[in-house]
Amino acid sequence: MWEVHICKHLKLHGKSTFMSMLYDNEPFPPQDETSERLNTLMDKMHIDPKIEEFMNSSVGRYLSDHPFIALTLLVFAVMATVPVGLFLGFGLVTLAATTMSIIFVEVFLLAVGGATLLCVLGCLAIFAVFFSFFLTACYITVSCIHRLYYGKRPSEKRKRFSRPKID
Repeated sequence: MWEVHICKHLKLHGKSTFMSMLYDNEPFPPQDETSERLNTLMDKMHIDPKIEEFMNSSVGRYLSDHPFIALTLLVFAVMATVPVGLFLGFGLVTLAATTMSIIFVEVFLLAVGGATLLCVLGCLAIFAVFFSFFLTACYITVSCIHRLYYGKRPSEKRKRFSRPKID
């Protein structure tokens, strides 16, 4: 209802509307085509024996049942690679310094580096949770808008069980 009011207001002032810009662009691909592509990709992934073995494990089943936790772990793992890589490089540099007989400096620097890594990973874990909340909110919003835009197709409507008629 508010869209009609905004469209009328913009037409009165001679401005193009957002809705007309939406209709001028190419529409989203049909949902069936997108679903088919996703199913093909998932089938290709499940053919790999390592992935299938992981998905049959208790951890794989748990993450399959809890997608938000899986998304949080994925975001955390991706974001943690850089700090862990930097820490490992730092460890190698301090190991080289150890070979030049600077043992006390290495212990101190590794302790400081370990504490710093712990702080960074803790912050990244918190950020991963909030980023997962954001991604989940975006997914819910986009799926609701997509459902409102395309509507439910008759073949997709679920039949409800009704009571048998008594004659």
